[in-house]
Amino acid sequence: MCVICHAQENNSSTSNFPSEHYNNTSEGGNTTTHGGNDTPHAGNTTSHGGNNTPHGGNNTSDGQPPSQGPPGECPPNNPKCQANPSERCAGQDPRCNNLPSEYPSDYYESLKRSFPRRDFTCPEPCRKTCLKRAHCLTKDYRYKFAFPFINRLQSNFEQTGMLIYNNGVLNKLDDHLTCEDATKFIRYFLNIPNKEQDRLFGLTNATSDTPAIEDIKPFIPFLRLFKNTTLQNMMKTLSESSKIQMCSQLMYLDCRVQLSFLQENEMSFCQQNSKNFRPSLDLVRNFLIDRDGDFNTWSNVVWENNVINYMYVMQADTEFLKLFPEDLMFQMLKNTSDGCKEIKSKHLRQVVREKLSNILKKSQDPQEKSAAIRLLQSCGGNLKHLEKYATDAQILDSFDSTTAKVSPRDKAKMRRILKTEKADPSLMTKDEIVRYSSLIMNDKQMMNRLNTTALEEAICVLGDKINDINQARKLKSVLTRLNNYNDLTVYTKDKIICLKKLLGTLSPRQIASLPNGPLGEAIDDGALIDVTFSCQVGDMSSAELLALPPSVKVCLRARDIAKIPAIQLTMEVINNFTSEFESRNLQAPDSMIRRLIGKVKGDSNIIAALAKTPLGKFIPSAVLRKSVDMGQEIADQLNSGEPLTFHVGCKKANYLYGELTRTIGPPTADNLNWTTGVYRALQESNILSGMPLRHLKNISDSQIFEVADAFLASKCITGNQKKIILQKFLSVQQVNATTVTSEDIQNMDPQILFNQKEEELAKYGVNHIDDICSVIARIDVLQVPMGKIFQKAHFCTTCMDAPSLSMDNVTDCGALICALPLTKFDRLDDDSLTQNGEALAVKCQWGLQKRKKIINLALQRGLINSPNAMTDVDIMTLKTLIADFTPDDLDEIPVQAFALAESAVVQAFKDRDSVQEARRLKGFKSDFSDKERITQQEGTLHVFKKIIQIKLSGVSSRKKRDTSAYTLTCDDLKSLGSVGLPAVSEANLMAVNDSEFQDCLLTLGQVTHWLPDQKETLAQKMISIYGTPGNWTSETIGTAGSMIQGLSVSDMNTLNMDINSVSSLGQLEGWTDEQKRSAYTVFMTNVKNGLPASNLSSTELTALGNFICGMLSTEIDTISPVVYMDSAEAVGGLTHCSDTQLQAFAGLAKNVDAFGDDISQWDESTVSTAGILIGALSVSEISALSPGQIDSMDPNMISYFPVEAMKSFTSEQLQNFSPAQAEATTSEQRSQLSHDQFISLQTAAGTSFSDGPSGGCSLNSVVWMLTLTLAFVVTLETI
Repeated sequence: MCVICHAQENNSSTSNFPSEHYNNTSEGGNTTTHGGNDTPHAGNTTSHGGNNTPHGGNNTSDGQPPSQGPPGECPPNNPKCQANPSERCAGQDPRCNNLPSEYPSDYYESLKRSFPRRDFTCPEPCRKTCLKRAHCLTKDYRYKFAFPFINRLQSNFEQTGMLIYNNGVLNKLDDHLTCEDATKFIRYFLNIPNKEQDRLFGLTNATSDTPAIEDIKPFIPFLRLFKNTTLQNMMKTLSESSKIQMCSQLMYLDCRVQLSFLQENEMSFCQQNSKNFRPSLDLVRNFLIDRDGDFNTWSNVVWENNVINYMYVMQADTEFLKLFPEDLMFQMLKNTSDGCKEIKSKHLRQVVREKLSNILKKSQDPQEKSAAIRLLQSCGGNLKHLEKYATDAQILDSFDSTTAKVSPRDKAKMRRILKTEKADPSLMTKDEIVRYSSLIMNDKQMMNRLNTTALEEAICVLGDKINDINQARKLKSVLTRLNNYNDLTVYTKDKIICLKKLLGTLSPRQIASLPNGPLGEAIDDGALIDVTFSCQVGDMSSAELLALPPSVKVCLRARDIAKIPAIQLTMEVINNFTSEFESRNLQAPDSMIRRLIGKVKGDSNIIAALAKTPLGKFIPSAVLRKSVDMGQEIADQLNSGEPLTFHVGCKKANYLYGELTRTIGPPTADNLNWTTGVYRALQESNILSGMPLRHLKNISDSQIFEVADAFLASKCITGNQKKIILQKFLSVQQVNATTVTSEDIQNMDPQILFNQKEEELAKYGVNHIDDICSVIARIDVLQVPMGKIFQKAHFCTTCMDAPSLSMDNVTDCGALICALPLTKFDRLDDDSLTQNGEALAVKCQWGLQKRKKIINLALQRGLINSPNAMTDVDIMTLKTLIADFTPDDLDEIPVQAFALAESAVVQAFKDRDSVQEARRLKGFKSDFSDKERITQQEGTLHVFKKIIQIKLSGVSSRKKRDTSAYTLTCDDLKSLGSVGLPAVSEANLMAVNDSEFQDCLLTLGQVTHWLPDQKETLAQKMISIYGTPGNWTSETIGTAGSMIQGLSVSDMNTLNMDINSVSSLGQLEGWTDEQKRSAYTVFMTNVKNGLPASNLSSTELTALGNFICGMLSTEIDTISPVVYMDSAEAVGGLTHCSDTQLQAFAGLAKNVDAFGDDISQWDESTVSTAGILIGALSVSEISALSPGQIDSMDPNMISYFPVEAMKSFTSEQLQNFSPAQAEATTSEQRSQLSHDQFISLQTAAGTSFSDGPSGGCSLNSVVWMLTLTLAFVVTLETI
């Protein structure tokens, strides 16, 4: 027999199978495929014996034999081959030396390319999603069992011979199966009972006469391995229950399986019978193309039918929308009330806008034109573009606040049109007030001139629809003008329901003045379910707390939970507590959750229930480990086929993944539990990101190829995890520039292309650069280092080289626009500057030089006025960029313009800070230097001082106020938010009315950036209201929050703090060392009755929070290691303890009753939990950390490591830091590194640091920066 050798497989043994099992070429050169069909072989065209299907699933033109067959005899002087004359050798096998020269020189390489590695395709609708390559396939290009596969079988299974008979199980599987999948299936098949084996054979031989298949669940993970014809027959014979089983897992299954199921069962069946059925875009797309043909062949009838049923999914498909007939799209959108409201993607909105613009351009019908304008506004249409085809009156008549999605700049322009077209607000009707509400709310003069009767009629509609809290506050301010609404004490149930969301703007005092009866009835009826009440300090019994309706439970705090007896906290009550936070997507107070968990941690059923809610991430891993088998819980849910209910944060992912592997084992080639569906289900719950590097490396390349998108979708994935995934993906993908299509590239996950090197991207071919860059552009800027975006911009030059950048260009460029050099900013066209300039500066973390360039370009082109003539339109154009004005220029801006733009400006600053904070927590701390951050903060304070001045002057009211008499209200303070409140002067804080101050106690206490003088003022204000600190209640202390930091240590020593108030205060930063010591001492005196630290429980240690850093290291030494273990996650997050305190905790962590003293045995979950304590390990312990352990370190924690700890990492370890970990290091840390360490850190970061060893820019740093400059082909100045 003839066996073709290949160096990549184990070919040391020969096949022992009889010829009928593995029929090979005779000396005459003819080959018989298994199954009996004669196939010419030696140099002749191969006839493929696979199953022919309409979709071509088992046909391929790939892998044709080379033009000349293998040598007829063994090469001379090759004793190994001579000793085994039944074999004939080829390729790179060592037995194949000295091959005859008459064979073509490229013959063996040709054979190597065609046989061991081969493309194979799925049915055409699935081509994009399941085109695969494999090093080892079960069958060769003649559709005969391949020798490498036979070798694997022989080495793994004694029963191999019977497996490949004509009626053997392997002949039921797809001809394009990988060796890995086939062996995994065989292992499964041989280990199930004979009865199950027989049942599986029955499934694979199903026909139209076969009885219905009742239970297909055990075999679902393996359906993708069968031939198309087998799959189709199986899907025809499913029972009702089996169909439902398929529906519950369909979105996780292979495209071919999905398609086979949907060919026999309408998607509507799954929608009706499986509550968790969430069809993916690929699934719906493949189904529609298979059923109705390519999109460009559809008739209007087909389009209309499919849009009605599947638009909710297909709106995310660019090709679908581009081919969607514009007249039909217009007609269908016109009949909806929300237009583009559900289309979230900017790129897809752009496609819709283009089609609607064509309709508007061509339309002559006024009604049609009005509808097109309304839809364009709901899709974010540019007012400048609308003005080309419609008058101001037409644009205004089509405007609707409930659906319009326009920029703040365009909203300001629309308000100007409104003032012109509706010069007398008193004549506006109820419907007009509702329709233009978003334009009116920010203009108090217009609000005050509205007709009270019309406004009263509009209140109920506005109370239900208004979503902007600042606008709601302004609307509330006019209630005093309405006779039927100005007295809260006489409100009926109907009036309360009418106000609805406006109730959320009432102060606790105002809510208290509402009649209890009508308010209670409204709450009990569920009419106020969308209302978020202002929570106040109060005292309720446990029975009253339990009786609270869900919509009020968001007000519960730790002190309330403490009152409820543990026995009354039943599963029903717990679910009732947590559901409201979940449904509202609200953040429950940490202290409340910890107290709740502390109360019920002894009940494993309740802990298990809590673990499945969003609040589960707060349950300490130690409590979970003691209370419930989380691995089994997750495994049971996976086995059920239902989506996982566990949604965890990044740190908890390590723990839950570890627990799962203890139940089902780690992912290996032999572990049948790890299917594609399992990977995808774990990704949706974020557990997949907890996989350690060593496990990731053990997953086969082909398996990673199938689930790479699931891995990369996680926001918790580390840089080193990405590297491994990418390496494995590329080892399978084998890019061929001549065969890859634009569709193939467009279907890739952005992370896959974004993380490839330039030389790897070049393999796709020059014709696909634009395709590659359009995918890279979709990367989430928040999740990647800016340095890598600059690198990709060097490859993707289209955005950088375009002579002009329109809004559409900017949208298409996506993340890549962030790398736009300063010298090319003038290529941004007028619309890009006015509509996108400020948003780009925030998204891209542009520095002062680039931000000022945007301002100067807008001024030079006349797009905005100079500061002394600025309008609200100009301010809404610049938004956060006005913080880059000089104080003098800022003072020149007319206050009237500022007043009109106030809400939009405040919100813009809040959004900017949220973006920066999100990047900071990811470890990207090098976006700005310390000096730039200080400059930006100072500019922000100047802006808010201007806003405060406007509030005090009342310039937007009908009459200008006497600023000496007016003080800030609680609503004023709330509107400033945490970003603006530090701009309030000490005098203005002290001048706030006492009742207003009390209403805002919680708001003021949540601010973390008060200056020392402000804290002292706030503390004195509290003393003037509540008396001496020793008389304050625990509730008042906990609510006052950061204002307590203004007290002296002597005053803090008198506070009546209990575990609830300590728990609230301990979460704050900004305490002095003396204050932390004071708080800890008071706690031990008041709560622990003077007992020593050794008596602290884990609940108490966790509640102390940052006050733990008030303990002496000798006191920490006495804490029980078991107590530490239960509090390890809280301790691991302490970033303001001294080195000696952290070292004491590290000693507890290394105790045998905790994590153990052998650091090399700490797994990734332990390292993640230990957090800041990694920086407190010894030099030898840190230098011995493995790559997997280092990968588990939270980037945000690294910046708090002591300098000595950073110096302990070796150069090799630093080079293996992720980009986020490297960027998280501080200037002080970097200054103490050696030159080699510093260069390794820069290599890991992928960017240059301006600082270096010895506090300056080292020679190596200069060389590195020059290298980056050459690589990016841009100058350092423009970067």
